[in-house]
Amino acid sequence: MGYKLKGSKSFSHEIKGIVTEQIDNALDCLKRSGRNKDEGIHEARVCVKKIRALLRLVKDSLGPASFEAEDKAYRDTARSLSKIRDSAAMLEITDKLVDHFSAQLSKGAFVNVR
Repeated sequence: MGYKLKGSKSFSHEIKGIVTEQIDNALDCLKRSGRNKDEGIHEARVCVKKIRALLRLVKDSLGPASFEAEDKAYRDTARSLSKIRDSAAMLEITDKLVDHFSAQLSKGAFVNVR
């Protein structure tokens, strides 16, 4: 989804509104439970990527110090979410391997790995 600046408010206000919307979307995604939780983490990471892309577009308006601080904060947030998503993906892959090779593996073959 693209964003369109309305022009009825100041540029900085419009940008803040977009960032706030993405933060709200990310938080909503992280509230999911069950099987949707992993998808929610992925979607929250996408929201953070959108914020960082927007920051790069307005980098000159922010100034170097503000840009670096904001970009670092969102980068670190994305990394934290990435670690969680990577762990979940590894569990999914392990479960699929166990299912696929169930005839060749002993019942507890992946217990320690999991």
